[in-house]
Amino acid sequence: GKYNFGHLRFVVSNFARTLVMGMTGSHFVGVPADIAPETRRYYQQLTRFSAALAFFADVSMGTLGGALKRKEKLSARLGDILSLMYLCSATLRRYEAEGRQQADAPLMHWAIWDAMFKAQNAFEGLISNFPNRFIAAIMRRVVFPLGRPYVVPSDKLGHEVARILIEPSAARDRLTAGAYLSTAPDNPLAQVERALAATVIAEPIEAKL
Repeated sequence: GKYNFGHLRFVVSNFARTLVMGMTGSHFVGVPADIAPETRRYYQQLTRFSAALAFFADVSMGTLGGALKRKEKLSARLGDILSLMYLCSATLRRYEAEGRQQADAPLMHWAIWDAMFKAQNAFEGLISNFPNRFIAAIMRRVVFPLGRPYVVPSDKLGHEVARILIEPSAARDRLTAGAYLSTAPDNPLAQVERALAATVIAEPIEAKL
């Protein structure tokens, strides 16, 4: 009765939102006013992918029913998308909670791009392997009407992240906060940390040589 109608309205709403946000690149999606400006597009794209996931999940259940559970790769991809979107949300939350540290921005950007690219690939895997090819063709037009928005994180961004990871800094300390770091001489992680510090000290001398 009213519950079925309510769910149908939800499905139609997600269909419309997915299509409109895909056609407009999600540029007109509203986001919270108090977020970091450099993360605005991520919130918009997450909203787009969230609507697409909800729509795809309902279409999958509606057409496959209990068989969806037996289509383990399809159901796993739906789970992958949800997990990757959660990681994006956690990354954005941490960036805000830690005061929008600009030194940490490359880590935030890389994490979001990497997760969204993988989520996009999972959507592509769902569409390419969906048993009903007619519905798959429709889903491709609905989810990616203008093509796929994400590519792999750039090498330039990757180099910035690598530099943060291998050079002692406040950004690196924030990233490893809470991790167990022993100072024992025979601890492997402690040995790596000492080697890292020695490498940084020796780098100017090596450059002269």
